[in-house]
Amino acid sequence: MLSNSKKYITVIPNPYPGARLGHKLKDIFTAFILAEWFNLQYLHNPIPDYGDGNDWENFLGLGEKENLFTDIVTKDVVIVSCSPLLGIRRLRVKSYLVLKSIIKIERIFRKIIYNRLDSLKFLGEWRSPYWHGVTINYIEEVFGGNKENHQELIYSFLHGVRVTLTQINIWGKAGSINPSIYHNVLEKLKAKYHQQQHPDKISYYNQELINIAVPIRREDATLEDGRFLQLQFYENIVQQLIEVFPEQSYELHIYSLASEEDAQEIINSFSKKYDRVQFHTNEPSMTVMHNLIISDVLIVDHSSFHQIPGFLSEGIKLYHPHGYIKELDDDTWIPVDDQGMFNQDDFVDAVNNWGTNLSV
Repeated sequence: MLSNSKKYITVIPNPYPGARLGHKLKDIFTAFILAEWFNLQYLHNPIPDYGDGNDWENFLGLGEKENLFTDIVTKDVVIVSCSPLLGIRRLRVKSYLVLKSIIKIERIFRKIIYNRLDSLKFLGEWRSPYWHGVTINYIEEVFGGNKENHQELIYSFLHGVRVTLTQINIWGKAGSINPSIYHNVLEKLKAKYHQQQHPDKISYYNQELINIAVPIRREDATLEDGRFLQLQFYENIVQQLIEVFPEQSYELHIYSLASEEDAQEIINSFSKKYDRVQFHTNEPSMTVMHNLIISDVLIVDHSSFHQIPGFLSEGIKLYHPHGYIKELDDDTWIPVDDQGMFNQDDFVDAVNNWGTNLSV
């Protein structure tokens, strides 16, 4: 059902095939954030095909009971377009036709620059303020106090112009915005996921044990792109966890999308040191994501695919602050340093205060 609001927010997710699922979901989350922040009606745009054959819309429940952007935009509405190349544009005449032209131009330009990012340094610098989340000044410029005097108005963010969950958490703690925005958005996203039935939401965890999920990014991870973390990093975290939890109370679940060589290295490393461990290499992505979400303890590495379960999880997360993933909610997020070391007292307090079935 539509609210009485005639002001809407939508995000047209990054269509570039190289933008992985985590990045497309961050685009979608931007619309939920801005809807909560400025009391706007959310309009849904489907997630572009990720190329893995999975129906992520249905799995995540994101389009469930939501109005579609295409159902509203056919009317005579004013559109505020926000895109990396053409900036902020207020479209008043034939707005939808103009927006489609902007989308086309952005796609052509994006296709060109992605083929030349390595050779043109400034392109990466140009993209970063959008890709990693715009500034609060940008948001103020777009919305202008949300006083646009039009009967119907759609704010449309395009192709990776984002506001991240991390940002609104930091801004809320600083008093720049209402701190409840972060929590309200998280609860809405969690409810959508957990209330949506799906055949791939199958748990193989032993409910009598503390299930520790350890996703290790390999596949496309490199030292150069900052996604590769040495196995010692994960092993240090695990060693501290088993020092905290009572003996025989836990089970390790190691996940990785990896080559045969990398997968064998992971298996050899952990099987030599731990006997309560199960390996899940190259499992179906939806099964992996679901079990990461429902794990009791989740180690979050530098992968956007693993960060999404962190935000949807009700458990405790151990994460390595880097880039735009930092200063997360202290109640369930415990930071680890470059070597994988964390404050065990803070972890124990988080477990004991969270009210889950965990106990230490």
